[in-house]
Amino acid sequence: MKSRDPATAPGIGDRVQYLMIKGKVGSKQYMNAEDPLYVLRNNIPIDFNYYLEKQLKKPLTRIFHLMIPNSAQLFQGLHTKNQFQAKMSKNSALGKFFKSRLTCLGCRANIKTGAICKKCKENVSFL
Repeated sequence: MKSRDPATAPGIGDRVQYLMIKGKVGSKQYMNAEDPLYVLRNNIPIDFNYYLEKQLKKPLTRIFHLMIPNSAQLFQGLHTKNQFQAKMSKNSALGKFFKSRLTCLGCRANIKTGAICKKCKENVSFL
């Protein structure tokens, strides 16, 4: 932060808001802490595993242990392999090459407006 803008960099004893970002494997945690606004403006990926392991896993395990005998199993298995990927910003370098399209909720056909295509509207009587 100091190298980017010395005038707004925090001083000694200041409280600093930060997000943990994905860094190099084996890097120190303090090297992966970054200013939240800088992360949002530059589409830097957030380290969701850090928050799951360090912030959420222990308290959730204590809560669910009262209801589920082996609550640690909630954090294991195939359902944990899917990770949220932030949507690409239209202002980013790659985002300028992608176009979003609306698709019908019923049949996944491309549509221009609304949520359901004409064909699906005809087939469903309650719409």
